[in-house]
Amino acid sequence: VKLGYRPCITDPCVYVLLLGGHTALVMCLYVDDVVIASTKDEYADKLATQLKNKYEMQDLGELSWCLRMWIEYNRAARTLAMDQEAYTARVLERAQMENCNPAPTPDRVGTRLQAAEEPNDDIKNAYQILVGSLIYAMTCTRPDIAAATSQVCRFMAKPDKTHWQAVKRIIRYLKGTIGYALKYTNSGSLKLVGYADADWEEISTTDALRPGTCSLSVEAPSPGPAPRNRPSHCLRQRRNTWHCLRQHKSFAGFVVSSPNLATHNKHPRRCIRTTKQHAAW
Repeated sequence: VKLGYRPCITDPCVYVLLLGGHTALVMCLYVDDVVIASTKDEYADKLATQLKNKYEMQDLGELSWCLRMWIEYNRAARTLAMDQEAYTARVLERAQMENCNPAPTPDRVGTRLQAAEEPNDDIKNAYQILVGSLIYAMTCTRPDIAAATSQVCRFMAKPDKTHWQAVKRIIRYLKGTIGYALKYTNSGSLKLVGYADADWEEISTTDALRPGTCSLSVEAPSPGPAPRNRPSHCLRQRRNTWHCLRQHKSFAGFVVSSPNLATHNKHPRRCIRTTKQHAAW
């Protein structure tokens, strides 16, 4: 903050440097790692020097691996792709499903999980570990498993064999799509397109309406279960996203500014991104 960086309101671990009313640099902190994205190399070099003068740190150069994600940046095409192929392989190994048959979808059509009548404590620990692994993949690079993962998350305390089979179905889907990545492209304009829906049938088995949102161009968090007659919960989430967009509306010059999210099968995996990361303070 003393160097002129402003923390993001929606994420205090993200700092932004504004020059002339436009975003010049974004710095992301995670424990002892720092990732810097800037419009010019000189901005990133200056910040790296300032940090080195105050902390013991190492500049690892261009970013290619961070928090179990491979990152590939194409400067000419102005695209950024992130994948968790290595992480997914570890999840398959942990589940002892390296040689399983791939599934075409994360869950079966019409699947509706119910509370367990006879919980199976023998699978509870393994169930929670695998679901936690799926949550990390879902939030980072695999939004395509979000709906199925949100369903199995509801039965962490008392899972049964039906819930276990649902988790294995998601893992089988990851087996067949292990090379998929999340690709961000710069369209040159900031445009948010959103959709919202609610599962009214859920009220038949629970006491809550289950709303959800889907945003293209900028991904917004999908709210969890909201009490009946409380649509304002979903509205607050959407307003939060819009506030974040307005705060950093000058992101139009960035490859991460107005990303069009798409899952694609990418090869080979190499990084040519001009960001920096350090290993230890």
